[in-house]
Amino acid sequence: MVLRLKKSILAAVGVLVAVGITVGSQAVREGVKKGLVLCADKVLPSLFLFTAVALFIAYSGIADTVGRVVSPATKALFGLDGQCATVWLLAAVSGYPVGARLINTLYENGTVTRAKALKMLTFSVNAGPAFIVTAVGSAMLESTSDGVRLLIVHLLATVILTATVRFLPDRRFSPPHRQPQALKKDLCPAVSDAFVRAVGDAASTMLTVSAFVVVFSGLGGLLSYLPQSVSRVVTMLSEVTVGLTHCTRQDLPLAAFLLGFGGISVIFQVTAAAHALQPPLRSIFLSRLAHGALSAGLIAVAEVVFPRSISTGTFGTTAAVHTSPLAAASLVVLCLVLLSFIHNSSSTEADLKKY
Repeated sequence: MVLRLKKSILAAVGVLVAVGITVGSQAVREGVKKGLVLCADKVLPSLFLFTAVALFIAYSGIADTVGRVVSPATKALFGLDGQCATVWLLAAVSGYPVGARLINTLYENGTVTRAKALKMLTFSVNAGPAFIVTAVGSAMLESTSDGVRLLIVHLLATVILTATVRFLPDRRFSPPHRQPQALKKDLCPAVSDAFVRAVGDAASTMLTVSAFVVVFSGLGGLLSYLPQSVSRVVTMLSEVTVGLTHCTRQDLPLAAFLLGFGGISVIFQVTAAAHALQPPLRSIFLSRLAHGALSAGLIAVAEVVFPRSISTGTFGTTAAVHTSPLAAASLVVLCLVLLSFIHNSSSTEADLKKY
């Protein structure tokens, strides 16, 4: 009975959407055009290269070396060791679906159980630094310093969420009888093969991301027929890139929430990237909501402790991030992580191992 009701509701929604697309075809076309422009102008330039580099680190064997270096700290703080620690780091410095894709690979290779993988999925979905600083900060808010502030808060919220979730037992995320699949015995790839695979998978990831951006942007065109306040809220919750275009420098807590939450589009992107895990939408939604709430709360505190100077009438940049001790310390930590990647890349050939 319940299943039949769900199917009836979905069928009714499908018919309404089809009618809406037909009647409001002009608005839908404009929305699709806007989505394509966003992908070409902001999403792809800020995400593609960074995603390719992150995947290359994972596929080439550098990730194993990095994991051995950072696992003592991540094991003590978050209960993550080895490849799980590396995936967490890569997810923190890449784009939304990359962490989910890497966790899905760990599960497919039998490295972690389904319960462990689903647990990691709650805190390994992040917006990439390039997207936050370049696309959101510089392009949308016209303030690089605001982008850096958003990035620091975004990563801090990830750390808090990870430290909190570690105390939850794995069995809460999946039945304990679920076991990992058999470990694949593929040969370790050469560096050139890892590079080709990383670029190909990055292109596939960008295609998925762009497809969801365009779809939700096109459907968002139908919202123009609704009251403006309702249309704005639904648009923001649906697709993060489109929603952030409505934010100004005065809306920094809202921008922080949207980056943490990611929107319905990102939830579907994560589901697609973690297809072998078949993650429950409810679990992903709640974890994204928690990340968004943490980010908004942290940025609200930062606005009081480290206030910015916002010029009236025009968007102006601020030097607050350069004089903030918290921001400076956070940037030093990010630089140390980057140096760790660079330092360990010299021993790649000796440590080649495929996920």
